[in-house]
Amino acid sequence: MIKRPLGTVCLLIILFLFLKVELFQKEEQEIVFDTKELYMTGTVHKKDLVSKGKGEVLYLKDVVLYGEAYKEKKVERIICYLSPASSSAEVGSHILIQGKPETFDRATNPGQFDRKFYYQISGVSFRLSQANILAKSIEYDELKESLYRLRCRLALQMDACLPTEDAAIMKAILLGAKSDMEEETKDLYQRNGIGHILAISGLHISLLGIGTLKVLKRTGLPMGAAHFLAAVLMFLYGLMTGFSVSMLRAVIMFLLHMGAKLVGRTYDMLTGAAVAAVLILLEQPLYLYYGGFVFSFGCVIGIALVMPTLTKTQNPLPIVLQRLLSGVVMAVISYPMYLWFYYQFPPYSIVLNLLVIPLMSFLMAAGLILLLVSIIFAKGAFLPANVVSGILWIYRELCRICDQLPGHVYTPGKPRLWQVLIYVFILLFVVLIGSRKKKNFPLKWKWGMVFGGILILSIPFRSEPELTFLDVGQGDCIYIKSQTGKIYLIDGGSTSASSVGEYRIIPFLKYKGASDMEAIIVTHPDEDHINGVLEVLEKGKLEGIYVKYLIMPEIEETLKNTAYKELEQTAKDAAVKVRYIRAGEMLLDGEMILECLNPKPGTAYQETNEYS
Repeated sequence: MIKRPLGTVCLLIILFLFLKVELFQKEEQEIVFDTKELYMTGTVHKKDLVSKGKGEVLYLKDVVLYGEAYKEKKVERIICYLSPASSSAEVGSHILIQGKPETFDRATNPGQFDRKFYYQISGVSFRLSQANILAKSIEYDELKESLYRLRCRLALQMDACLPTEDAAIMKAILLGAKSDMEEETKDLYQRNGIGHILAISGLHISLLGIGTLKVLKRTGLPMGAAHFLAAVLMFLYGLMTGFSVSMLRAVIMFLLHMGAKLVGRTYDMLTGAAVAAVLILLEQPLYLYYGGFVFSFGCVIGIALVMPTLTKTQNPLPIVLQRLLSGVVMAVISYPMYLWFYYQFPPYSIVLNLLVIPLMSFLMAAGLILLLVSIIFAKGAFLPANVVSGILWIYRELCRICDQLPGHVYTPGKPRLWQVLIYVFILLFVVLIGSRKKKNFPLKWKWGMVFGGILILSIPFRSEPELTFLDVGQGDCIYIKSQTGKIYLIDGGSTSASSVGEYRIIPFLKYKGASDMEAIIVTHPDEDHINGVLEVLEKGKLEGIYVKYLIMPEIEETLKNTAYKELEQTAKDAAVKVRYIRAGEMLLDGEMILECLNPKPGTAYQETNEYS
């Protein structure tokens, strides 16, 4: 602490901001719209690339709403989805716009993504869809608009040179544009623990920044000029690609690194991270609760503090073992963050990242060469394009192989805060004893304490029975945990919420650590009772949710409608055993008794509800 006075001051500021948020942060008052159409003015502060055939996405700041109900109400920021027929507007221009206002949904179940809080962190109050620009100012920000147009041009070059899926991934990796990526691809990367390569972050900036610096030095530029120019180029790159939180952190730290070189000072990673955190949090303290912020800074702090302590050995290890040990340490660092935000951990990511990350330098280099060559000589782009497609093919196949391995995701559920605090305390204690010069603690003792912390973090301290009625909109879903720890789901469907299984039921099951379910009980095959169940059966195994039995009402074969048969077949395809139940039969589990009241054998039913 004494050696890092600036870092210490930054930590105190971060603590103050945390306490301010905890004690004084007020819930943002939601705007109630009484109209299907809204007029407003605002300044375009950012634009985003969108999928082909769709309108642009504008981010407006300093917005003023017009109408009798709003009396020129001001909001900080909104997001606008322009209709394909609408004209565009330059970054920095002041516009008059009209569109359909829509608020963001709050999470109503544990584990569910809270869209409203996510946009609140970004300062976005609501969204405007089917928007049309009615007027705009002549003045705009020429630098930002030029960078946006360059970004669009580069995106088009990617589309022209690569297959659709590969182009979408490279646009995310190099340009920060994810709108064209298929959800299946995002899930594949995220599920296997390499989703971080799809977001421009420290890995990308270090590869690009250091690479740019080396190129500038080779041109014969003076050392100071090379460092200054590299810093300017990385700042412009961040400005062009949108400055996500992880990228903003990486760019700030890179600028501090280059600045230290320019003035002849030593660069300290922890101090750089602390300064970057303060600059970001002063703008928006709620980033303290944002997964991207916590992952980005948590990994940097872990690399600076924990990595040296847990990898330092008396005798040098072979390079392969060194990298494997480093991968395990990164897993140790990220483990509590995975459980806190995603409720599960991909164990094979330890090895997968050892293969993926070294290839990233070749992938990014090939992508940059592809862009350069395609602009100068389009026919010569086939070679770098093949390199890019080849590396991405390796990534996909590695992920698909991991998906087929047993235990590809470990799902203990969200830990309690005290478990996380104990784990962090153990890591800090290991760092403390590792920094002592008088006594050299054996590495096995340190790892023993770390594994003890992992055990504490992984134990589900929720042994009491539970009964939860999930909010699925117009439909039903009941979660039961018996005294013996077995998990049951009664129904799961909705006619008002789309993809209810994917976005509400499966996240809830992950949150609870319900990776092994004893049974799903379906009362009858109406849509508002089964469409989420179908998603759980279809996607459950990939998401780390395994179901043992599907229990359905026992009825005559002639009474089974299309939905009933589809449910049976889906269960069989997912290797889930199908069982049938009728009036008088019981399911016994410890002290819990579930008695079936219907259907009665031999009865003819006209409606599906009648044989529930």
